[in-house]
Amino acid sequence: MAERPLASPDDTQAPSGELLSGAIALALPFLAAALGRIPLRHGRGLQGQALGRSAGELPAGALGRVLLVLALLGLGSASWLVWWTGQVDRREEEAQDALTLYGVHLVLGVLWSWMLFVRGWVGPAFLALVGLGGWMQAVAARFRRVNPVARMLLLPYQTWLLFLVAWNGLLWRRGCCGERPRTGCGG
Repeated sequence: MAERPLASPDDTQAPSGELLSGAIALALPFLAAALGRIPLRHGRGLQGQALGRSAGELPAGALGRVLLVLALLGLGSASWLVWWTGQVDRREEEAQDALTLYGVHLVLGVLWSWMLFVRGWVGPAFLALVGLGGWMQAVAARFRRVNPVARMLLLPYQTWLLFLVAWNGLLWRRGCCGERPRTGCGG
């Protein structure tokens, strides 16, 4: 399949609503990250149990802060770039498909956080996170079709997901499940 050429300089007039779309592109992953951080402050599941010193030495606040930075810099920028490329290159449908997959990914990410930190479902949260990583691969593939640079902007976030899979797997392996974690879970 031949790649489509990028728009010519005459065709790269700023699409209408560019500022609004940029604000939305940054706001959506920020909102998802903020919603995902709520359980870290108010959750009961693993809040004070598995996030302790013996559960991988990961302070609860680190999860939320890293996610906020990655959401704004990587996810927000990449999603805006996909939208913009779709507008400029007249590939709105392809961009919309990619952005729909991306939106579902944001919702699934918030659900993982609540599963793990509020409900304390370490095993199911691990499986959900593995699925989330696979879903992100589909998002990245769609982003690449629209704009290869957007796909590259997702790499730090994908690396973070791999870390979270390993960390969540460690919690599961140590038996850090809900109200009565085994020794080694920080409780």
